[in-house]
Amino acid sequence: MKKTEFIAIAILLIALVSCSKKDATPTAPEPLPPVNDAPAPAMHYTDLSGKNITYRRSLVLDLNNDGHTDLWFYTQLVGDSQTLQDRIHYMVTSSQYCHLLIDTLTEQTPRFGLGQVIPVAAPEKLIWYNIAAVTLMRKVISTHEHIRWEGNWTNSGHQFLPFQVRTAKGVHNGWIEMTADAETESLTFYRYAISVQPNVVIKAGY
Repeated sequence: MKKTEFIAIAILLIALVSCSKKDATPTAPEPLPPVNDAPAPAMHYTDLSGKNITYRRSLVLDLNNDGHTDLWFYTQLVGDSQTLQDRIHYMVTSSQYCHLLIDTLTEQTPRFGLGQVIPVAAPEKLIWYNIAAVTLMRKVISTHEHIRWEGNWTNSGHQFLPFQVRTAKGVHNGWIEMTADAETESLTFYRYAISVQPNVVIKAGY
């Protein structure tokens, strides 16, 4: 091979390598997560679409699929002959190993909004309570006044009922997405979720 041909080939190879390096697109590094942004805990979700309760109907839930009822939603008619009133209570009762978050002043369970933190330890003025029977809303029928509805869940819109299930490993936080509607006189359920790992803080709706 002649010297001039060798030089020409060498120049051509250098030019090709130079072009490939120039045209190559560098790979962007993966962004790092924020320092204070803790990963969300793993959750197990269950669809409840189409489930609701009206007067004389009920719903039982086994929240962690261990074969035992954890929560029971139902209605209860209570008559009062002294005040001449009938009250239809829309209630939820928890089992021995299922805890509801109870307001110690009103003895009602609070409604949580989307993204609200559900803690492991109860916040001030609230308590995680098992074997609790709580009225979510109630219809008051009287002979001397108009029908009225009471209870902090009345016409709540999409809200979240927090709960805890206690196992040998600890407590598993969870939530139930539901509405309580006075117009249709019903509780409607959409889904619930429970943390896979025990003793972790979660957010309602996530």
